[in-house]
Amino acid sequence: MLDGLSPEQKVGGTAGLMLLGFMILRWIGLRVSKDAVTLKADASDRDAFTRLQKRVEDLDERLAEVEAARNHIFGFVTKCMAYISRCECDGVEPPTREELQRDYYDLIQGMADKFKNGG
Repeated sequence: MLDGLSPEQKVGGTAGLMLLGFMILRWIGLRVSKDAVTLKADASDRDAFTRLQKRVEDLDERLAEVEAARNHIFGFVTKCMAYISRCECDGVEPPTREELQRDYYDLIQGMADKFKNGG
């Protein structure tokens, strides 16, 4: 293959092939190091994803608590409305706001404390 070439051309061709080989090896090395950086980033992304997933689970639990509290409050309001309605039907004066607060103070205060304390 190198027959008919001068010694300088042979050296130049060999040097060129070596340079090309080094460039290919460098490119492969860069690809490998880039893949290693990508794997590190992926590991970091997985950690971030795990933290995010945990946060979503925490928020889901919190949402369930809020839903339960909302249902509890809705039930409380419904009971109050039924009580007032029943009083009106019976010709009895419905309870005042203060009377309702006094009767259900523990319930209201307990729920307020729970949400004030983040629980």
